Amino acid sequence: MDVTAADVLSELNEALRDMGVTLAFAELKDPVKDKLKRFGIFDQFGEEFFFATIGAAVDAYDSVGLRLTKPVGNDAMAMAPRVLWLS
Repeated sequence: MDVTAADVLSELNEALRDMGVTLAFAELKDPVKDKLKRFGIFDQFGEEFFFATIGAAVDAYDSVGLRLTKPVGNDAMAMAPRVLWLS
């Protein structure tokens, strides 16, 4: 993770947020998380969107219920969950 990658991640988060998608992270290595903290990205997302394991991320997702977009015509992708997990 360098400054350019941090900028791209920040821009991606903004673009996804504008579309109503929440970006979350699972199983990040400590050095990567430390760099995200150093670049201010960690605070931009909030600690609640960083998970130690994929299982913990899925459990957190399940606990708030499935949040789906409204269908648009016959577009099956319009029914996709609105959370993007990166690990």
